[in-house]
Amino acid sequence: MIIKIMIPQKNPDGLGKTRLTLVSHLDYLRLFIRLDTFELLTEACAYGMGTQYLFDDRPWSPGGGHLYYENSVISTVGVRGGWSHDSISNTYELCLDFSGEFFERKSNVDVWRMVRGYYYTFNARCSRIDIAVDDYTYNIIPVNDIMKETINGNVFGFRNYKFIVSSNTGRKPSTNSTKKPNFINTQILNISGSSCQIDSDTTFYLGSRNSGKMVRIYDHDKECLRFEVEYKRKYAPQVFESLASVEWGDKYQFMSKEDEWNVERFDSMDASFNATADMRGSKDEHEMQLSKFLGGVAITAVDFRDKNNVKNRAKASIRDTCRFCWWEKFIENIGFQLKVKIPKRTVKTIERSIAWVQKQVAPTLAMLQQCMGAKAYLQFMNSVCSQGRSRLSNYQLFLIKEYRNFLQT
Repeated sequence: MIIKIMIPQKNPDGLGKTRLTLVSHLDYLRLFIRLDTFELLTEACAYGMGTQYLFDDRPWSPGGGHLYYENSVISTVGVRGGWSHDSISNTYELCLDFSGEFFERKSNVDVWRMVRGYYYTFNARCSRIDIAVDDYTYNIIPVNDIMKETINGNVFGFRNYKFIVSSNTGRKPSTNSTKKPNFINTQILNISGSSCQIDSDTTFYLGSRNSGKMVRIYDHDKECLRFEVEYKRKYAPQVFESLASVEWGDKYQFMSKEDEWNVERFDSMDASFNATADMRGSKDEHEMQLSKFLGGVAITAVDFRDKNNVKNRAKASIRDTCRFCWWEKFIENIGFQLKVKIPKRTVKTIERSIAWVQKQVAPTLAMLQQCMGAKAYLQFMNSVCSQGRSRLSNYQLFLIKEYRNFLQT
């Protein structure tokens, strides 16, 4: 099957925005911050928005639903948020949503500095972070190969995919699983023989909004082809921490063994090479390295490998398969690849806590209930929870906010 996406062609004279052909950047960020004083609350808002914000006494919800903050934070720079005062702990809880409009006005270096400040100074926690890879040539992102091999089931990292046509909301999206690679909704796609064409208003999705990561590929404002990854839940804090941990001058690029040897040799022997290395520490160089870093984090959300030689495709592993050359080439064009790993120390979630209580504590709770009786046992548990509520850590409070926000999305 041949899949072709119909996209607008760029003018050969190069009119319009003058940017690099492939640029990676943040497109969305949601932060939760717990602060001890109202003065720190205003400092945290001003750190990201300057003076272009104001407080409103109307409640605000990050996603709509039962989770809300008592007051709103309104700005003119693409940031929305809310804050509440916790009378029990006498602290302030702040949530800020940085949209794509905000990041369009910022360079990667400016965003990196902001992320480091929120992470190290304000101890912020991230529940969602979107990374976009923009292809201004419409030729670097292998969108046709991505869709074809996804339909054929040669994808790792996701089980579901779908096509959504934004220009006609009356049509239902075609949702397919890699277990049924030959099924395509002909009402959405214009299929002619062995090829199908998708117009520029179609968005190709990998994954779902309920999962920890999701990939979107679409034509962004008729100026670039965008490969966008949305990290949430257990992935988002790790991506946020990784970005905050980047140091000035870090090099993110593929290097052969010979190149690595030359770098070591000249770095210690040749003063001219040291001068060149100092030039790499400039702001422009750091901007490019951050673009490589973000692109490398984005592309590791998914992998494309040939499963045709595996007997049981459903149980195929990365070790049993070979990566497609077109996907390998795209990784090389990005210039960097970083696997987002979830350490065991941060895998603690509400679901795991519930499972631990059911497995380890349930017999003890049942014993206490039968000894005390239902009424006395309920009073006892309310007293225990009241004592524990005053001893919740910042990370436990963050898990509570994240879990409630997940239930309403």
